[in-house]
Amino acid sequence: TNSHVVGEHKAFMIRFSDGREATGNVLGRDPQTDLAVIKIPAASAKFEMAWGDSDELRPGNLVMAIGSPLGLKGTTSLGVVSALHRHLNLVEDSYEDFIQHDAFIDHGSSGGPLLNMRGEVIGINTAIGGGHGDDGWRGISYAIPMQIAKRYVEELANGGEIKRGFLGLSGESLDAGTAKLRGLDHAYGVLVTNVLADSPADDGGIKAKDVILAIDGREISSSSELKARVAAVEPGT
Repeated sequence: TNSHVVGEHKAFMIRFSDGREATGNVLGRDPQTDLAVIKIPAASAKFEMAWGDSDELRPGNLVMAIGSPLGLKGTTSLGVVSALHRHLNLVEDSYEDFIQHDAFIDHGSSGGPLLNMRGEVIGINTAIGGGHGDDGWRGISYAIPMQIAKRYVEELANGGEIKRGFLGLSGESLDAGTAKLRGLDHAYGVLVTNVLADSPADDGGIKAKDVILAIDGREISSSSELKARVAAVEPGT
């Protein structure tokens, strides 16, 4: 679920769709990614949903959200992926790379799953985008992608401390205009502006004015995406 749902509480009453109840204990939370893990008693759930690959998503793909918007329990809604790599800066020093979609979610949906059409969990619904001081849903929903969330969830579930990947560089997002001004061939990626001495980036041979195009074969389109992706990589990888 989401860290903002859990808050400072240590335990919750979990209600299943068939009316059963069980006590769930909070194993950990990470406000900077807005993730939290609650442990339920063994065998209390009848089914376990499989992880999916959020990196397969493209704008226009169908997705389904499950949650309790506006207190309406067990609600499903269908929509499409509207965009990828959204950054909202919900908390200070956040690590965000949101999926934007238009499946209906609202207050009460936070922490619910976003599914692909194979029924796999490819995101965790987290926020809505009314904007202009309006906190109602206006067709814009945000979910934490599974490729970002999965390692954090596993660390929290195992009672471990969150350990984020670190490169040791700063950079700026490239667009077509910036690339043209700098005489670059690539109109996407992150232009490295500074590399810390003796950092992993420095040891790996990355220099200022290099352009980072991808991580593990996944194209990088902005500095916020680079920050979120690197942080989700296990240190030492």
